[in-house]
Parts: sequence; structure tokens; C-alpha cells
Amino acid sequence: MSHKTKRNRFLTPRMAEILGRLRKDDVNDDLVWERGGGWWIGDEQTSGAVGNKLLRLCLISESNMVINSQTYKVYGINEDGRGCLDDPRYVPRIVRKLRKRRNLRCLLMHRTEER
Repeated sequence: MSHKTKRNRFLTPRMAEILGRLRKDDVNDDLVWERGGGWWIGDEQTSGAVGNKLLRLCLISESNMVINSQTYKVYGINEDGRGCLDDPRYVPRIVRKLRKRRNLRCLLMHRTEER
């Protein structure tokens, strides 16, 4: 019986692959957004939807690498990205905050309806 590692539910296989490449120290891959050219990891172009989803879930952060241009943005994996890679049950902070806000709103609406 083969043991399959469960993937975090917030990650597609491609997102997990990209985050894994960003985490490796021995590979010098950066995730780069180029205005008019899309998303690139290393010398390979990737889907804009994947890059945007990583960004929306706050699993990547803009790198400290300074590029003297408004044409490029360089991204690296952050704490939430590593958390999603390491733990299939990990929930990114942005999702936790949105859930908390939604629950608070529901609670306030419920209390208003009781009056």
C-alpha cells in the first residue's frame, strides 16, 4: 500500500510545485511578474491565475530584491506559503481573518434581529 501525502486544500498541484521550488535553497528560482509578460518561475512561464491565486492567499510576498523598474516584481515564499506546504490542515492567515470577520458580522446581524 503506497502512502500518499495529502496536499493542503488551498493549493493546487501547480501552486504546491511553485512554492516548493521557491522554498528550495539550492535552486535559484524566483517567481517574477513582468508587466505585459505574465508570471515566470526561473525561465519557465506559468499561469497568471496561479500567480494571482498565490498572491491573493498571501502565500508569497514581494522580495527584498531591488529592481530599478516598475516593469518587474519579484516574489518569494513567506510563512503562510511554508505553512501550507508543511501542513495539509494549515489555513492561511488571510482566510482566518476573513472567516473571523464574517462570523463577527453574522453574530452582529443575529443580535440586531433579536431586538
